[in-house]
Amino acid sequence: MDPIAVGEKAPKFHLPATYARILDTKDFSGKKNLLMVFCPPGDSSAENTAYLCALRDDAPEIKGMNTEIIGISPASQRVQSIFAYRNNLPFPFLIDEKKECLADFHAVEEDGSIAPTTYIIDQEYIIRWAKRGFPDLGQLVEFLSQLQRK
Repeated sequence: MDPIAVGEKAPKFHLPATYARILDTKDFSGKKNLLMVFCPPGDSSAENTAYLCALRDDAPEIKGMNTEIIGISPASQRVQSIFAYRNNLPFPFLIDEKKECLADFHAVEEDGSIAPTTYIIDQEYIIRWAKRGFPDLGQLVEFLSQLQRK
């Protein structure tokens, strides 16, 4: 399954997050852009961990562009919180153990595995960028910079 098409309205979410919080679409809609990273549980692969740590390193620049970073994983709140803590990840992870939000965002493969997928969603909650896999962070930052200028 391909990511949701650019220009489409993003699905809503209301899920628990790491560190015993609950995050909802309304927390961001009309306020900030979102960089949403749908990924396998925690340290399920070296590539996943490396990507999230690189994103951590770029987080101050990204947040400076009125953009919040959110990870989404099917791991339990405990497992994902430990992973985020161990890797010093400064952004929350939505906990989607039932994979409903992951499916809404087209990040679940037919076999039930998670397809790493990244979305940039603007303040009107419209998908402006979508990519399967682990995209180049330089491209993400450049696109966010252009989005901020609009």
